Amino acid sequence: MLESRTRQARERLGWSQADLARRMYVAQPTVSGWESGKKAPRVKIMARLAQVLEVSFEWLSTGRGEMLMPAGALPAR
Repeated sequence: MLESRTRQARERLGWSQADLARRMYVAQPTVSGWESGKKAPRVKIMARLAQVLEVSFEWLSTGRGEMLMPAGALPAR
């Protein structure tokens, strides 16, 4: 489910919900809502979420495919 994949990807990076919220320019309760299933991000936000979490959009949104984006596909930091 989207909420567990979001949490898994965030925890893989060692980030708190507040850390992810800062990087996504949203409030921490928004991230909490995504991870609890009470809220679902719009597709455009989910695309940004996948980029920030360094995971593939397909994996984040559906659970199919590889979790991590190929190294060459990662944006420069």
